[in-house]
Amino acid sequence: MKNSKPVLLLSVIIFLIECSSLYSQVSQQWATSFNGPNNGSDEPVAMTVDTSGNIYVTGVSPTITTGKDYVTIKYNPAGVQQWAARYNSSGQDDIVKGLAIDGSGNVFVTGSNSAGYLQTVKYNSSGIEQWAKRLGVPTASPAAPGSGKSPIAIDAAGNIYVGGARTFGSGQNSSYLLVKYNLNGDSVWTRTYKGSHFLAGLGSAIRCIKIDGNFIYVTGKSFDQNPDLSSSAFATTIKYDLSGNQLWLRKDTLINGSDDVIGMETDHSGNLIVTCNYGFDIVTYKYNSSGVRLWKKLYAGIGGNYYDNVTGIAVDPSGNIYLTGNSVRTTGSGGEDFLTLKYDPTGNLMWDRFYNGTYGDGDYSKGISVDSAGNAYITGTAYDLNFDFNYMTIKYDTDGAQKWKISYDGGFTHRRDEPVAIALDLSGNVIVTGISSRGVSTDDFTTVKYSQTTGVNQISSQIPKGYSLSQNYPNPFNPVTKINYELRVTNYVSLKIYDIKGKEIETLINRKQTAGSYEIIFDAGNLPSGVYFYKLVVSSSNQTAGEFSETKKMSLIK
Repeated sequence: MKNSKPVLLLSVIIFLIECSSLYSQVSQQWATSFNGPNNGSDEPVAMTVDTSGNIYVTGVSPTITTGKDYVTIKYNPAGVQQWAARYNSSGQDDIVKGLAIDGSGNVFVTGSNSAGYLQTVKYNSSGIEQWAKRLGVPTASPAAPGSGKSPIAIDAAGNIYVGGARTFGSGQNSSYLLVKYNLNGDSVWTRTYKGSHFLAGLGSAIRCIKIDGNFIYVTGKSFDQNPDLSSSAFATTIKYDLSGNQLWLRKDTLINGSDDVIGMETDHSGNLIVTCNYGFDIVTYKYNSSGVRLWKKLYAGIGGNYYDNVTGIAVDPSGNIYLTGNSVRTTGSGGEDFLTLKYDPTGNLMWDRFYNGTYGDGDYSKGISVDSAGNAYITGTAYDLNFDFNYMTIKYDTDGAQKWKISYDGGFTHRRDEPVAIALDLSGNVIVTGISSRGVSTDDFTTVKYSQTTGVNQISSQIPKGYSLSQNYPNPFNPVTKINYELRVTNYVSLKIYDIKGKEIETLINRKQTAGSYEIIFDAGNLPSGVYFYKLVVSSSNQTAGEFSETKKMSLIK
């Protein structure tokens, strides 16, 4: 009996060490590259992931005979290339601007050629071209690509909407252009919008398109003429129905012509959020579905920021808004840092976070994605002490605490590895794609997949006879405990923590999992002592009521 307490204490210490090492870790599953036929500069533009975890990347790839072409690649979840499809318009360079997939696995790529024609291509799930459509004179081209900018969208019936700019005269003047195609590639209708100053050598263009039910939202930049004949730039957002009828138009003033709309998202209530670069600051607008502006928030930095800009936007299921971009501060590094912001649904700034790499300068955020639990994933390029630009991907939890960071170095000294897009699959894996330099004039598409270990382990793949939720162990605990559960079939799984008043504290898992037995590690290090509850819900869809639900109680004693 004398040795029982030391043995027990040693066991607890070992358990806590094991839990700590498992909690919120990340590892690279694979990295794969695409090198075009002439070892030229292959540059990805956009990426998306389907519900099966397949990854689609599109961009520009040159050849000696055809110049720059569209190239679109499909990878399976293991990173194995399934197909690569090229598109070339004879005698012209072709520039990709956007990518979308439908529920049948069809892939749509849009962009323009060097003559300015709008070009949209459809591939089936095997990568076979189904049709290619070019919009004729007057010439047109879609908006410039970027994080949060999506000039292509698909509605529930499979119709395709492409946005951009219709040019006039010498090609220096433009208006909004929105085109609707049906499944066969037939043009159903086109819509344009021009500000009152559209003939002054100023470029109006749609930057983003969003489909929300039976409505289409477009946003971008337009110009109006002032009484003194000068011009003013506006963030101009328009709502259409599926027949192309304009329902409302909203304009908000930008500071100058170099400002631009960067991203747009909708939330679960049908509200619309638009974010813009605004001089040296960031402005974000929220509108309801009727076009009424609910709020305007200006981020001008805290504690000595000299310059801030936004590059991406995401919204979580609770309506919280996340922005990423870059900041140059007069305090701290004095150079470019990643900037990440979180606003609550009413526009209150919850937190802002900065990432300053090892070199202290040259860190540029490129994209953002948010999971259903409100964790934010940021990717960008960071300058290191070896004078290399590498991928840098960071995870923040809902409170803005950094959970992990991971870099990718393509292996060539003094070369750049620069991501352009980030996405999550249904299993919570993080996928990043971008440019990786292999030589003086050689750039490749490089796509990297990371897996997360957030304390969730599949301890058996043997199929259980039913669903079950076990009592946590140890209980009481301080501050780490284990929770086990079983799934008899592959389903969506939600495991959440609640306090004694029923307030949701944390989401441990909210994604699809295969049948089997699982163990999840819960770290309550940031919580006070007390009684808590954990609830498991299993359902055939993340939008349906649970097929199985059970709640258990646990005690945290510090």
